[in-house]
Amino acid sequence: MKQFQLEVNGLCNNGARVIAVYKELHEGVVLARWNWQYVTWSFATKDQASTTAGHYYRYDESEASEQEAFKEAYTDFLDRIKRLHGEEAKHY
Repeated sequence: MKQFQLEVNGLCNNGARVIAVYKELHEGVVLARWNWQYVTWSFATKDQASTTAGHYYRYDESEASEQEAFKEAYTDFLDRIKRLHGEEAKHY
């Protein structure tokens, strides 16, 4: 049986649409859109069906609000990758 994999433009198990995903050896980070918010979650690479430690960036119906939420979420996504990359390097 094929293990669940997070993929760009695919869905997380909760139905959130994946915008970007980054995977290291042991952990990863996903940026998704879900119910009027952008979200970044961490996940274990071996179990991509379960996400944890969410950071949520809610927006309203205005384009400016959505753009601001996306900007904040994308910045968080990149920051989490930087931290994750540093943590993964310690495993070697």
